[in-house]
Parts: sequence; C-alpha cells; structure tokens
Amino acid sequence: MQDIRSYDPAVMNNHLSCYRCGHSLRTLPLPLGRRDECPNCVVELHVCLMCQMYDPREPNECTEEDALEVMDKEHANFCDYYKPNPDAYSPGFMEAHTQAGSKLAALFGDIPPDTAADKPANGAPGKVGEDDTLSRAEDLFKS
Repeated sequence: MQDIRSYDPAVMNNHLSCYRCGHSLRTLPLPLGRRDECPNCVVELHVCLMCQMYDPREPNECTEEDALEVMDKEHANFCDYYKPNPDAYSPGFMEAHTQAGSKLAALFGDIPPDTAADKPANGAPGKVGEDDTLSRAEDLFKS
C-alpha cells in the first residue's frame, strides 16, 4: 500500500493552488502543515475541501475508509490521510456553496424575508410562511 502522505513536492508545488480563491501556493513549503494558510485569502489549507480524498458523494465525504469523520470540512484538522489536491480549486464551487447556504438559511428564517431568495421567479413579493416552506425545501434539493 502506498503511503498517502508521500507525494512529489516539486510536482505538487508547481500546480498547487488554494481551493477557495485559486491563488498559487508555490511560496509555501511542502508538505503543507496544519496551520498553513493561503497567502491571498488567508483560508486554512489543511482542510477536507483541499484534500484529494474529499468526495461529497461518500458517506463521510471522504474516500479513505479509515479516516476519522471530520464534521467541519472548511477548517484545519488533524487528519493523517490529508493529501493536497492540485485540482481542488473550482471557480464556481464557492459561489454555489454560498448560494446553497443562503437558500438553506432563508428556508429556516435566518435571513429577512424581503431578500431575493424568498421572491418568486416572476419578481412578485413572495409569501414566506408555513404554506410555502415545503415547496422551498423541495426547491433546495432539485438539481
């Protein structure tokens, strides 16, 4: 079995970029440490979202069966199986992530009802209440 913590730093360093902003991480020494942050957006880098084994389709969102479950995928953790993914940056990911979070917050009333998430597609003011909660929940999970 291959040691998953071993990787070619010369290859990885030329291609590694921040999962959130896409900024090159060429200036950081490898392997990345638990406290390393992106020099551009200051986000922690030893996180599940930056790991090659992160897969949202898996039960614990990780392809490594022996890894302990990490609840917060966006904050630094102590996972011994962490291996930075040079392809972790996806320009639309954070926008989709933020939009989904906003819709979920609106569903549970965490944001004011006059925001765009609560208005019907035709632009008319939407009625936020028990009557449309189910339809709003169903809309969140359509994709």
